[in-house]
Amino acid sequence: MRSGKHVPQAQKSFLSPQAEIPSHLYTRPLLKKRCKAADRVRALSYNHRRREMAVVSLNGYIHCWNAAKFKQVMSKKLPHNMENVCLATDEEAHMYAVGSKANTDLLDARTLQVNYRMTVCHFTPSILNIY
Repeated sequence: MRSGKHVPQAQKSFLSPQAEIPSHLYTRPLLKKRCKAADRVRALSYNHRRREMAVVSLNGYIHCWNAAKFKQVMSKKLPHNMENVCLATDEEAHMYAVGSKANTDLLDARTLQVNYRMTVCHFTPSILNIY
């Protein structure tokens, strides 16, 4: 236990010394499907409102899947096909944000058209995460 963290006496007996260490479990997939026109998946985001999975592949495409039917519904070549590293979803604005080495593109989730493009200055590090 970390010092300064209060845990009631009744709960202390249930905590093991490894309770604060995160653990990960690997399971085998129930079903696999290939993306059309995709090499490998780099990032995945789930859109609860549209019940859709969006996937960015290493060859510069974004793919959208109907999550209930596990069927690919659309794909589009991204404007920056090198080093697309991350993907985020804004469900209220119906947008996907795709981050690449020097750009972030905001795409309309319904059409996958680029609505806005942000370019990072050359002296800043690459984009690795979008929240």
